[in-house]
Formats: sequence, C-alpha cells, structure tokens
Amino acid sequence: ARRSFTYSGTTAQDRGLTGAGVNVAIVDTGVDNRHKAFRKAGHFNDDGSCVPSNTRFVTGYDATVTETAFQTMIACTSRDFLGHGTHVAGTVLGLPTPQPPSVCLPPRPPDDVVATDCGGVAPSAGLVDVKVCNGALSNPCPYLEAGLDWIEGNFQTHNIGVVNISLGTKCGDDDGGTGARAAQVNALVSLGVAVVIAHGNAYPEPPPPDNTDPPYCNAGQRLTS
Repeated sequence: ARRSFTYSGTTAQDRGLTGAGVNVAIVDTGVDNRHKAFRKAGHFNDDGSCVPSNTRFVTGYDATVTETAFQTMIACTSRDFLGHGTHVAGTVLGLPTPQPPSVCLPPRPPDDVVATDCGGVAPSAGLVDVKVCNGALSNPCPYLEAGLDWIEGNFQTHNIGVVNISLGTKCGDDDGGTGARAAQVNALVSLGVAVVIAHGNAYPEPPPPDNTDPPYCNAGQRLTS
C-alpha cells in the first residue's frame, strides 16, 4: 500500500488540470445528473429543464437492480435517493458557479485562490454514475462488487480513467490485501485506471494521533491502491 500525501486544495488547478478528456466513475448511491453542477461549461445558468446534450453525464449503471433493461441510466434523471453520491460527484467534478451572483456557502479558506466558485477538483471531467448503494450507507454496500465488475468490463468503452469510492466503513482484521474487493481494485489499477478510496469516517478507539489507520481497511480488506 502506498502512503497518502497531503496536497493543497488547488494543486490540480495550479498545474492546469481540469479533468478534460477523462471520465470519472462515481461509485456510490447514484448521482442526480440533472443538477446544474454537472452541465457543460457555459450552461450552468441555462433556462428550462435539463438538456442531455448540455450535460457532462456519459453513462450510468445501476447495480442495485436485477432487471437488465433498467440497469442502464440515462441523462437528466436521478436515482440518488440519499444525496450522498450527488454530493461526492460535486466535490469531484462539479462545475464552478458563475460569478456574480452565486457564492459558495460557507466560503472557502482565505488562502484558496478560488474562494467562492464552489467548483469540484475536475470541473471538465465526464460523469459516469455507478450506483451500488440502495439504502443507508452501511458497509459493505451489497452491490459494490457488481459495480466494480461493470467498470472493469466497460472502462475502455466509456473512457473511464478514474474511479472514486467514498463509502464509510469500519475496519476489521487485515487480510493482507488478498480479499475479493482488493483484487477487484488492484485489477483496475493494473489496467491503468486510477482508483481513489476514502478512508471512511470510523476510527479505532482511541483514534491514532494522525487520524489514520494504515493500512486502509474495508470490511477487513486492505486495498493496495
């Protein structure tokens, strides 16, 4: 496992990186792709309802349903019944709000050079919605494996370069990275897909001084990426 590094909140912007040409798979509770934050640049304040050609939504897969005809998600729809996946997607690739009059509330820190635009890290990236949670964010989300399998089989077709998994978890016994989920993640990395995994909000008692618990563990499994 690689140790984490701390970067400034504007590192990507400082390097001129916007996510253009890359599609990001948000593995979560689904994404409300009707939201203005997921439109193409210049369309944030468009009047009227969502227009598919003006969004950055690429495709979606709902692993929580068994009927094949209903697994593919389309633009200008939402299957996010909790709001978590939409929130995460906004952090990853939300479009900056126009200035003025929109402002980001609460304001970003004074040293953030984009203090009020509310934009995500990669505001030009495309959105691929992979829904694996159908209820409370309990871990494991029962359809995570199916969602990762779909990504592995379709990442080239949909130009998925990054996968984001921000699901809470409680750590179990370390299995040395040999678990099924670890194998799925490592397979994606071996194919050239960058996988970003949140540590989660649960810590051992008492928590370690730096609020980390290496190695990362997800339902007792170490993920090496």
